[in-house]
Parts: sequence; C-alpha cells; structure tokens
Amino acid sequence: GQEELSKQMRKGRVTLLEPGKPFSAGVELGNIFSQMTGVARFSDPYVDEKTLDVVHKHFSDAKLSIRILTSQIANEERFKRDLEKMRVEGINIEVRKIDKGILHDRYFIDDEHFWLSGNSLNNLGKKESFIVMLSDGIRQSMLQTFNSRWQSANKYIVARISPKENSGASGGFLPK
Repeated sequence: GQEELSKQMRKGRVTLLEPGKPFSAGVELGNIFSQMTGVARFSDPYVDEKTLDVVHKHFSDAKLSIRILTSQIANEERFKRDLEKMRVEGINIEVRKIDKGILHDRYFIDDEHFWLSGNSLNNLGKKESFIVMLSDGIRQSMLQTFNSRWQSANKYIVARISPKENSGASGGFLPK
C-alpha cells in the first residue's frame, strides 16, 4: 500500500493534500493546473466565490477556455460579481448549472488529462484529500459525459459591468 502510493506520487499520478495545509494544497494545485491544455473543464457540485479565486489565481494568465459545471452556488451575489470581473479582465470562463442530484464527484479534465479530486476547489487543504490522475480511456469517457451534461445544463448569464465597477452585477441561469 504505502510503497505503491509513494511510487504513484513520484510519478505525479497521485497528489496527497494534507489537512490544514491550504497553502501547500494551492502549490500542488498549481503544479497540476500548469499541465492543462486546451479547455479546462471542472465538474464540482459545490462552488462559491472561493472557487473563482482558485481559478483566477491559476488561470488569469493562461490562454485556456474555462468551463465550470456545478449544481449549487453559495454566496451567489458575490459569485456573480466576481465572475463578471474575471470576464472583464479577459478570462474566458463559462459556468453552467445542472440539476441537483446528478453531480457528486469532483474532477478536472482538459484536452490531455483527467484528474479526480476528493474535495471541491474551494476546500482543498482543509481536510485530507487526494487528486488522482486517471487513464486516457477514462478521460475520453468522462469527456463525453461532461460534454453531454454541459449541453443539458443551464447557462449562467451575468450582466456586463465596466472594469471600474466593483459591484452590482446581476444575472442568473437561463434555460438551455
């Protein structure tokens, strides 16, 4: 067990995020995200403005398209405001919401990799968690699943704000 875990960690296929180490978790997440290419897709049933903080920290300079699929948004007014600010800064990000009860696991998928995460982006480093890179066959299957769910999810629409505005964005979800 321990030997195999250590071997997979050395290969970069398994990342252990220790409890109470949010800074270390952020560094590890940065290592994973720096490998992402094309479209960065996130499936996470529970998001909030801290999710956007993580995405902004790691993708503000990247030229990736970012898609977040979720079931539930906490602190929705702040989430709307922060999402629009990211868009004003030129970050290509889209959020869609799918019915509750469909999403459970959290994962990140790009054009080459698939990672399964034990915790939501907004909670990494609070509790022990693993991020595990899975095979390309699983990636291809889950990419089809993600794309199907993405197509059936409601688009999150946020009113445009100017770069000087700090608040007041409004929005919500539109049917498919």
